[in-house]
Amino acid sequence: MPQIKVSVDQDINDFLAQYQRYGYKSKSAVVMEAIALLREALNQEALADSAALYQEIYETDTELQQLTEDAASLCLE
Repeated sequence: MPQIKVSVDQDINDFLAQYQRYGYKSKSAVVMEAIALLREALNQEALADSAALYQEIYETDTELQQLTEDAASLCLE
């Protein structure tokens, strides 16, 4: 597994030193999970931003609204 060097504040270092207390097998496991959670949060934020943009486009594009309504009505037939 690739390794990197990271500098942290003393309070973060003290927290990481207690990794076993939180059920982790290593400091690296804590950091990897934290990064995975951050990545997921950023992905969710990007998805929400994308959805908001699609909503904004939909609300201002009457042609798209009509196309969507037509397609939806075909699904109900």
